[in-house]
Amino acid sequence: MANASKTKNKVENPEAHFAKPKQVVKDNVLSHDEKKKALNTWEQDERQLLTASNEGMSGSDEGLRVDEDRRRRRETA
Repeated sequence: MANASKTKNKVENPEAHFAKPKQVVKDNVLSHDEKKKALNTWEQDERQLLTASNEGMSGSDEGLRVDEDRRRRRETA
């Protein structure tokens, strides 16, 4: 049960478990679909940070790694 919870958390909050999207792709525990969902979640979070930054709100880790995220999702496809 604990493993299922940790896996779910990796998918829903990948930045808390991985330093870079590439690490999601290399994870041995997540399934192919879970990796795609985690990378999509990460991309959406980055887009929201960018939008907030563009509106004058600062974030703790500003920046956008969308190109890297897209490339990693293609690698898992």
